[in-house]
Amino acid sequence: MTRNRYECRFKYGALHIGRISLVFVATMSFWDVLVGEPIHLIVAGAVGGIAATIVSVPLLTILAIKCSPVFVSSEGLRAGTIYGPYKTISWDDIEKLRPMKLITLDYIKVYSRKAKYPIYVPGFLKDVDVFLEDLGQYCEQQQKFEAYFERLAEK
Repeated sequence: MTRNRYECRFKYGALHIGRISLVFVATMSFWDVLVGEPIHLIVAGAVGGIAATIVSVPLLTILAIKCSPVFVSSEGLRAGTIYGPYKTISWDDIEKLRPMKLITLDYIKVYSRKAKYPIYVPGFLKDVDVFLEDLGQYCEQQQKFEAYFERLAEK
């Protein structure tokens, strides 16, 4: 059995997480000024928060990209669940697809007739055309996947 692996590409929307973090740090620093905290504590907290954001956002983004491959084989579609473990949904068991946004990243939730939890196919795969071509070999619902990826490409 051949299993094709599809990696994710960098998604600039992940940087939105960094902007949210920086706004939070700025808000907390402003709050500290209002309640009268000593300025050295405010500056130290702000610098620490900004440094943590600058370091953590790229690391979390790389982790999300590297830990989110999707596999296509004759057995079915294999991807992660919301809880992390990977599951394979056989082609005949695919019940429905639903778009989903997790923080700022787009996913397609793939529901199975037999599995309790859906799997999550990242909407930011590197080789979407090749992925869809491989899906066409096995999956009757390839058109639904194509429609979701086209919609994501328009954004």
